[in-house]
Order: sequence, then C-alpha cells, then structure tokens
Amino acid sequence: MKLTLIPSGPFKMGTKDDGFPGDNDESPQHKVTLSNPFYIGTYEVTQGEFESVMGFNPSTQKGSPRLPVEMVTWFDAVAFCNHLSQLDHLAAAYRIGNIKKDNMHIIDADVSWIPNANGYRLPTEAEWEKACRGGTLTPFPFGDNIKTTQANYDGETPWLPGEPKGLFRNKSIEVDSLVPNGYGLYHIVGNVFEWCWDFKGDYSSQNQSDPSGPEFGSERIRRGGAYTSPAHHLRSAVRHGVPPGAVMFHMGMRVAKSPIP
Repeated sequence: MKLTLIPSGPFKMGTKDDGFPGDNDESPQHKVTLSNPFYIGTYEVTQGEFESVMGFNPSTQKGSPRLPVEMVTWFDAVAFCNHLSQLDHLAAAYRIGNIKKDNMHIIDADVSWIPNANGYRLPTEAEWEKACRGGTLTPFPFGDNIKTTQANYDGETPWLPGEPKGLFRNKSIEVDSLVPNGYGLYHIVGNVFEWCWDFKGDYSSQNQSDPSGPEFGSERIRRGGAYTSPAHHLRSAVRHGVPPGAVMFHMGMRVAKSPIP
C-alpha cells in the first residue's frame, strides 16, 4: 500500500456559491488547520489489494487487479482498514461491533474511531480535501478547469459552457493511469468516489482545527466524483452524503494513516 505524506497546516475548505445545485453543501468557505501531517494512499485501493485482504472482490468491472475496487459500502471500507492494519501488525483504527451483512457486504455495524491508533483508516473530509487540492486554491486540483487527460469522468459534460467535449470512457481505469495532482496523488478526482470518515453535516463559517464531522448522522461523506460524473462534480470542494450501507457501482476508497510510531 503506497502512501504519500500530506503536510500539516491551514487551507481554505469549501467554496463560495458558484451557481450549481447542491453548492449550499459546500459553503461557507472557511479556514481549516490540520495540526499534524498524515499519510494518504497514493492510489485508490485496487481490486487486487481489496481481494488479497478481504478474500473477495465485490467489483462489477473486472479485468485487471489494478482497477479500483468498487461496490464498497462504508462499513466494508472500515473493515478493510482494520484487516489491513492487522496484516501489517498495526493497531486497528476502529472498533467494529454488531455487524450485519447482506451477502458479502457489511450493511450495518457499530463503529467508533480510535484516534491514537497507528493503523489504516479512512481520511476525514478535511484531510481528503486538503490532499485533493494539493496546495491549490482553484476549483479543480489541476487549476481552473479539468480535462479528460487529467481525470476519468464524463467528458461530454465539460466545466465551461460551450467548451469542446472530451472523452467519456464510461468505465473505471487502472489507478496509476493519467496524471497525479500537486501532492502526487492519482485519480484523487474521477474514476470512483471515495469514502471519508465523516457524517454529513453543514459547514460553519468559523475557523476550525482538525474537524472530523458531526458526532451523529444518517449519511457518510463521499468525495471526488466518478467516471460517470460531470466535470463540475470533480471540483475539490464537492461533497455528497450517502447512507453508509449503500452498495453502489462507483463507490470505492482510499486509505489514510496517522504518522504515529
């Protein structure tokens, strides 16, 4: 599992209203400070990695072990993190109990985070956005616009009105394809959505340090857009809430890890 170290420090999270539906979820823009650096997966978790850890591959699109795993519930994702930690002799980041399954998928469980554990985990929403932005202040991690040579999305729905259409692959592609963002992360937008730790909640205009979302909620955050997404869904600030037990064809994951000995 290749990881990239993301630096600590402040950044502007969210965006101002730019006229797209759902943007009220992304505003107000506010200052967030992450007190400590953290590791995040250089790539999305692959089907080969997921199967080697969990013993099954839930993905609908197969053909290469380097394709991103998809059809992953949020509960599947935290279970993967714990199993991977065990294999690497690290302390599990989550307590997981009262597990309920539907076929191969975990669709419900009691999950709590152990903050001082050194094992693998999901990134918080703030960590994910800082990693995605790669030091940028622009709408996309690649600048003011995005192209299908930079990310895997529905190029037939470009960002700017009247702009020439791009490629619509209509499928996931290998996780080390295309180009990385400023922090060296591949497919941080596009390809498959990525689960975050946080319950979905409204933003505050107040400055925040190390936020990890509301204490309770019915939806967990997904980030990054997918190969079926229009260009405007690949902006760094875009966020969606999804029931954590949902099984969706374009839901994947990327691991994080705190740099604790």
